[in-house]
Amino acid sequence: MILITDKNALEKMILVESEQYRKQGPKSDSEYSLDAVKSQWETCNAFYYVDASIETPMEIEEMKDFLNRPIPERCVIYGLGGWNRYFCLGSGEVVFSRYHSTQVAQDKAEEAGFRLW
Repeated sequence: MILITDKNALEKMILVESEQYRKQGPKSDSEYSLDAVKSQWETCNAFYYVDASIETPMEIEEMKDFLNRPIPERCVIYGLGGWNRYFCLGSGEVVFSRYHSTQVAQDKAEEAGFRLW
């Protein structure tokens, strides 16, 4: 499992995308960059975890839904050229989209530790 907070998340993406991704991938100020999505996740995460008194069944289901779905905004990280796509879930896990990639890329992603989603 690759988390958005992992120090080596970019290195794992480079294993899938190629070394070119380091120079030619989305720039840190792009909304589709790892940095931008991490910042958005931290904002969403802070919002959902401010109140630790989640008790009702509805609150528990809302939290499960948040943890297992892409964060509400800016959850997509583009691969090199925008072909491959990674999504950040509310749990912080970065998953690899099987619908925006080839089988070769999927195999590389799994080898790098990404879960196909």
